[in-house]
Amino acid sequence: MKKNVVISPPSIEVILKMLFHAMPESHRNELKSYGNFCEGTFQHDEITNLKMAQSHISKKDFEFEFENKLFIANGYIVNNNYLNNISKYLGVTQNSIQSINFDQSSNAANTINDFINISSDTKVVVVNAVYLKAAYMVSFNK
Repeated sequence: MKKNVVISPPSIEVILKMLFHAMPESHRNELKSYGNFCEGTFQHDEITNLKMAQSHISKKDFEFEFENKLFIANGYIVNNNYLNNISKYLGVTQNSIQSINFDQSSNAANTINDFINISSDTKVVVVNAVYLKAAYMVSFNK
């Protein structure tokens, strides 16, 4: 079955920045070479703009949501500096973090997404989701 797919550059950027903050310092230079990753000065203008757009454009015929979520293995301790950084720079709040039992991989996969394959040694899953529902001037072919 074919499904509509959206490739969202801001989503890719947010995921990369969430991963960047999780990396040891020694590995960050490689990721920095692929994009505009200035240490300690991450711009969250894109995220702020998306959130503002989200609050202003929600109308009857148009819905837009941009969310980040961390699914963390039950009992796994995430470094507080990481949580503080993704909150400060990317707007990921405590409400965006959920403990999950990856030992029950089928339940975990259903919780996150029907299409994700999860192994029992998974510790963290980083998700960025874009939801767009709108009436188009020219509709898609079915």
